[in-house]
Amino acid sequence: MKISKKAIEDIVNRLYTIEQDGEKVIRPELLNELIAIISGRYDNAGYSVEKTVGGERLVVYSTNKNGVRKIFERKIGYDVKSSSSTPQSIVAKIKWPTKEIVTIIKNVQEEFGVELFQDRRRSVAILADVLAPYQEEAKIIKMIFNEGVFNVIGDVPLKSMEEKRGAYFRVEKFLMKLGISDDVRTLLAQIITDSFYITEKTKPFVIEKEEIGIVYFLATENTKERKVSLYKMITQSKKGLGKLERVGFDTYVEALNAITDAYQYLMLNGKQIDEQTEFKSRDYKITFQNCINEHLSSKISMGSLISMASSAMNREPLAKLAIAGNLSSDGEIVDADNLGDCFNVCAEFGIKTILLPIYAAKDFGSIPAELLGKCSVQFYTSPIDAVRRALGVL
Repeated sequence: MKISKKAIEDIVNRLYTIEQDGEKVIRPELLNELIAIISGRYDNAGYSVEKTVGGERLVVYSTNKNGVRKIFERKIGYDVKSSSSTPQSIVAKIKWPTKEIVTIIKNVQEEFGVELFQDRRRSVAILADVLAPYQEEAKIIKMIFNEGVFNVIGDVPLKSMEEKRGAYFRVEKFLMKLGISDDVRTLLAQIITDSFYITEKTKPFVIEKEEIGIVYFLATENTKERKVSLYKMITQSKKGLGKLERVGFDTYVEALNAITDAYQYLMLNGKQIDEQTEFKSRDYKITFQNCINEHLSSKISMGSLISMASSAMNREPLAKLAIAGNLSSDGEIVDADNLGDCFNVCAEFGIKTILLPIYAAKDFGSIPAELLGKCSVQFYTSPIDAVRRALGVL
C-alpha cells in the first residue's frame, strides 16, 4: 500500500531541527525517508529544494507524458541570521525593471563617456542621481560598480555577441564573489552587460525558418570557460544501406563518437519513435556548426539524434525550438549544463521553446522569472520522448 500525501507532509514538517548555533539544518535521516516515500507513492517522482528569502522551499513533483505536475510544496526551515535590511534580502525582493535600468546606464555613457566608470566615486555618485526613481535597485547597482565590476567587463563597448557573452561570464563570477544569490545573479549580470553592449551595430543570428533535418541545440563549448553556445545540427538522408557520413569534424574524436552514439541509438530504437519510417534503410550525412563562434562541443548526441530522425521522417522540428541536455553512450538522458546560461542564450537568439530533460526541473528556483518568461518550456523523460516532442509527434 502506498503511503499517503499526509504522511509525506508530516515528514516535511519534521525535516529541519534547531542546532546550537541558532540555524535550522536538514536532518539527513528524514530526507532519506522522504525520498523513499515519494518514490513509493508517485511514479517518476522527484523533488527539489529551492532557496527563498529567509529559508528554503521543498517542491515535490511527478512526471508523465503530459509533462511535470507539482504534487505539493512546503517552506522548510529558515535562517535566523537573515534580515530584511541586508543587501542580499533587498536583491531578492526587488522586481527589477531591467530595460529601464539598462537605458539609464547607456544614457550615462553617452553623456559622460564610458571612461566615467573607471572613476568609481564619481560614477557611483552619478548613478545615485540618475537611478533616484529606483531607490532599492540603485543601492545594489551602486554597490556593484563601487566594488569594481567595470574592471572585469573588459574592453567596452561590447561590439559583438561573443564579446558580450564573455563579459557576462566574468561579471557573473564577480557577482558570485560578492555573495549575490543564484536567483538574481543571472539577471544582474544581464543588466550590466546589456548596458555596455551596442545592439544596433550587430546582426545576431536568428532562426529564419524550420527545415527538415536541421535542429538547434544548446551545449557547453569545449573550452576552459565551458560556456553554453547555440549549435545547428544538419542532416541529409536518402534511401540506402544505413551508411553514416560525418562531415567537418576533422579529428575531434569525442564529437565523432557522440554522433555514432546517436546513430546507434536511432538504429536500435527507431521503431519506437515512428513505426512507419525505415531508419535502417537510409544513409545519413551529418554536420554541425556553432551559431555564435567557432568553438566545438562534444555534447551533441541528443541534437544529432533528433536531426537524423527529422531527416529520415521528413518532418520539421517545432518552430524556434532549442534542445538542451544530452544522450549518454548507454542510451540515457543527461541533464543540461549551466541552465541559467541556456535561458540567456534562448533570450538572445529569439528561441521560443526550450526542450529540457526532466532533471532540469529541480534547478528552476535559481532562474530569474524574467528569463523563464521569455520562452516556453517542455520536458522530456527519455531520448524517444525528446525526439517525439521536438518533432511534434505526440
